[in-house]
Amino acid sequence: MSGEKRGGEEIQFSGDSRDSISDVDVKEQVAEFCEFLLPAIDSILASTEISSEDFEAIMSSLLNKEIFQLDFYKKLSKQNFFGARIVHDLDNLVQPLFGRLSLLEKQTADPANTNNIKHNLKIVRNYGLAYGLILEDLFTRSEVSGDLKEGQKRVFNLQDLLDLTKLLASTNAVDGNVKAKFINSSVKPDELLKFGEEILTVPGVIVNSVFNMIRNAARDRTDSKYIKLVLDREADELVLRIVDGGIGMKRQHLEEDYVVGYNETGEDTPFGETDTKKRKERKKESWYIFNGGEKSSGNGSTGYGLENLDKRITNIGGVLRVSSRRRFEIDSPKYGPKIDFTTEEGENKLPSIELKDGESTIFEIRLPITKK
Repeated sequence: MSGEKRGGEEIQFSGDSRDSISDVDVKEQVAEFCEFLLPAIDSILASTEISSEDFEAIMSSLLNKEIFQLDFYKKLSKQNFFGARIVHDLDNLVQPLFGRLSLLEKQTADPANTNNIKHNLKIVRNYGLAYGLILEDLFTRSEVSGDLKEGQKRVFNLQDLLDLTKLLASTNAVDGNVKAKFINSSVKPDELLKFGEEILTVPGVIVNSVFNMIRNAARDRTDSKYIKLVLDREADELVLRIVDGGIGMKRQHLEEDYVVGYNETGEDTPFGETDTKKRKERKKESWYIFNGGEKSSGNGSTGYGLENLDKRITNIGGVLRVSSRRRFEIDSPKYGPKIDFTTEEGENKLPSIELKDGESTIFEIRLPITKK
């Protein structure tokens, strides 16, 4: 392996047709796919006939992008730095994407193949969009200090978010729990944005963050009977929430400096430990959900889904807020005190999120709405 670097520099693979693939190249390819190839694919899907020229042009553009070459994904997934994240975030997406691309590569735009081509192309379109946006997030993760430059932001398509969460719920994600529990937003994008308005951000960061919030809420240990995506608008902000009615979180999950274990008063720990030695051992553990690793996630996952989420949302010009309360027992109507987290600074903080009956945890992302 010839080397790897973070922060907009190069990740290199030995034996590649190219010596390296830079972060900027990957994100540019994702942007090109979203802004140019998607409309072209949608045009073919809406047409009654497919011309050989149009089909060949789209296939050439897809296959000439390194991100849509299986060799790229295989080598990227073997990197120690990205390995766990790739498997964690792209599971359920890669096989249908590259499988259908392989089939399309062998097809010709014959009238007899029209329906089959459209079927395969629609799968490539949807799974390719999810795959590309997740890559965009992964290659933005090292940039967690300071706001991104305006040139690095793109228009966020809210319909893409609704379509992709629907796609996630159609897969076997988290042992089928997402399919069984997820409720998509009933609000349409044109009900939130007025004519001439847009949201400039890094769409991959938002979409993949929502994916990971949904996955985390769907885990068996969360014990939630439902997971809901709620879209709203408050003044000139888009408000995006993932709501669940699960077991909720404890203070150590949302308060980075909270001491888990022994405390000065000698009271029982949040885990009910009464043995002093065990309490002191607990004190050394970090369960903060925005740190990486299995311990911090608190749900048996790799922990990479929410790693640095607070910094990443701030970095793209958004606000992240979380409110949660711990349910005493399974199916119990009684809860512990509400715990709040926010990336807001200064005195003008919003009132904390209000949890309604049956709601245990809400993750909220706020993004500014701007004029075009």
